[in-house]
Amino acid sequence: GELANGQVLLTLADHSQLWVEYQIFPGQAQDIAKGQAVTISSEHQQAESVIKHLLPGYANQAFLIARVPLDNSQGIWSPGLLLSGSVVLSEQAFPLVVPNRAIVEVEGEQVVFIEYEQGFQTRSLLLGESDGLNSQVLSGLSPGERYVVENSYLLKAELEKSSAGHHH
Repeated sequence: GELANGQVLLTLADHSQLWVEYQIFPGQAQDIAKGQAVTISSEHQQAESVIKHLLPGYANQAFLIARVPLDNSQGIWSPGLLLSGSVVLSEQAFPLVVPNRAIVEVEGEQVVFIEYEQGFQTRSLLLGESDGLNSQVLSGLSPGERYVVENSYLLKAELEKSSAGHHH
């Protein structure tokens, strides 16, 4: 029985489709195009989409806005999240790559833990190009060799603990 006096009483929102906006700075603009694939990431999840719109920045700002649709039909994304976006600018095939999470630094060298019958042993790698997720292996590993990918830091901790025990 009271007047609303312009107050919002109820808001209906459909969050099954969200839009992610990324700022594209002038130095990046020549590499970004409508229709380009984008990997959208938060701390705990990832999704694939494409750039649907490239718009001028707000209030004559120097950057472009890339608008990317984000399917939220499962309700796992919240409006207002800060999300990172990755765009593949070029692709190159390499004969051998390893996931970066498998690589640990031991005594200043990049190594992986190779599986042997008796356990694990470190193997130094000479690495080439990296895309942030995987790195090219120039030497130190052969195709088909088994190495630890998950939790390699635990093996590194064991190695450091055992080597510390030998120095008195």
